[in-house]
Amino acid sequence: MALKRFFSIAVMVILFVSVVGCSSQEIHDLNDSKLIYEETISPNREYVENEEDIVDYTIEIYQDNENNILVYSTSNSEFFDPLQCEMEWDEKMNESDIFIEWTTLMGSQTSNQDDQFALANVSFLKDGQVVQEVKINFVDQGIEIIKEIIR
Repeated sequence: MALKRFFSIAVMVILFVSVVGCSSQEIHDLNDSKLIYEETISPNREYVENEEDIVDYTIEIYQDNENNILVYSTSNSEFFDPLQCEMEWDEKMNESDIFIEWTTLMGSQTSNQDDQFALANVSFLKDGQVVQEVKINFVDQGIEIIKEIIR
């Protein structure tokens, strides 16, 4: 019983620590950081008529001199505030250690006009195995606004 309780508490602490590193704020000083990966997609480019209606989602991944990783996501959408996540890493990271999988809100890895990409799962690999993930929801703020309007 005590072991079960200890395990439950340990899992909660790990989850708390993994979430605490992310916040919606402007990016911090990057003077000592190196951009190691950048990816931009547009979920709606194929479906809009006006250039100004195109939405872009960008994920930038930096590593500082102490090997800490900074994941920074931005969008030109009014429904998304920049999001930054920081995590400790114990060695230099290469572009090949990062994998981003885009999905729609319905969970599909194929985007279409009615179900466009909205979520990014950023995976960090060591020896080909995923050891850390960051999930980014590019429409979360928009969903919150819709919920408030409905109430």
